[in-house]
Amino acid sequence: MIEIDGSIGDLNETVPHYSYRNWDDREERIASYTTLWAIQQKKRGKTTSLPGPFLRGTWKFLRGFLIKKGFLDGAIGWKVAWSNARDVFLKYRKLRTLNEPSSSDSH
Repeated sequence: MIEIDGSIGDLNETVPHYSYRNWDDREERIASYTTLWAIQQKKRGKTTSLPGPFLRGTWKFLRGFLIKKGFLDGAIGWKVAWSNARDVFLKYRKLRTLNEPSSSDSH
């Protein structure tokens, strides 16, 4: 149970919350998160096919922009859908790269 010492009320304004400081900050985090995700998936024995990153990224874009109607938001809807698709592409591309035999393994 939570105990409140003081008054409780409604906010008159929205509270701004930003997940990222700016677009560059987002890109840095995505680079890190996609690498961590790929490492985790590799440890779990997951793989992906050669066209996997492209197919999954394309599906993510189509889902966000068309099926979820991101197009109604105009340019920002396009940017969000494209960015999310790119993130998915990067995750699976990194997983594919991690699962490729290194050149030293083939000798």
